[in-house]
Amino acid sequence: MKDRIKKLSPEQINQYLNRIGMQQVEKLTRETLDELIYRHQCAIAFENLDSYDFHMEVNLDSDYLFQKIIQSPRGGYCLELNSLFYRLLLSLGYDARPCFTRVLLGSDDLTLPIDHRGTLVKLDGTEYFCDVGLGGPMPSGALNIETVDWQTFGEESFRVVPCMKGWLAIHRKTRIRQEAEPEKEQETQRIEVVISDIACFDSDFQFLNYYKSTNKRALFCAHRVINLRIDGGYRMIRDNTYKEVTPQGVKLETINGQLEQLLKEKFYIE
Repeated sequence: MKDRIKKLSPEQINQYLNRIGMQQVEKLTRETLDELIYRHQCAIAFENLDSYDFHMEVNLDSDYLFQKIIQSPRGGYCLELNSLFYRLLLSLGYDARPCFTRVLLGSDDLTLPIDHRGTLVKLDGTEYFCDVGLGGPMPSGALNIETVDWQTFGEESFRVVPCMKGWLAIHRKTRIRQEAEPEKEQETQRIEVVISDIACFDSDFQFLNYYKSTNKRALFCAHRVINLRIDGGYRMIRDNTYKEVTPQGVKLETINGQLEQLLKEKFYIE
């Protein structure tokens, strides 16, 4: 059974691709999928301004998301970005479906609640995990979930290992020195997320979205979180602190009333 998703028009597809700085898609290959993911992560920021700064329930209506993220331009949080990207993939002709995801970020507690969504793409008989809505910890390309071998994307390596019935753990090994604390090893390994290959649908995330964007105890109502991948690193805002990680080092500064300027200049949000 397939999702009933309203596909993008050819004009909307062109607008979307232009937004992420990509040429027209001619072939549905692994290389094209990798490029779509990387360019998306570098062009469209993860941000929760609606739930944190504007105290609004996030609207997952597909046409609204297109207007907000592609035409405005804004960013969005996981349920927005991966929902919109899923719609793009289907519109291009990829065999895609959403998947339930638990974000662990190094925790070993596999009972943490489902709090994220990703996308699974079947391509040439192999299934891949794609995520444009979590930021730095996720691969900058499509991750093959049918092998336990390490797969390298830039300075990071990932592997997918079954962890419980119906669920797969995505491990990350990073060699980005700036992410390690001074007293720790420069190379670290941890589980970032666990994903499920059980069938689910776009509508399954409506209740999760309501909680994540309206409950005062939810992370994205309690903290401002903004993230954008850049070449060789990332930029991030957490509450009132700006962080930029590059091969040259780490930059930390307090925002001090310059949020609007940072959003425009560093995250391309207007």
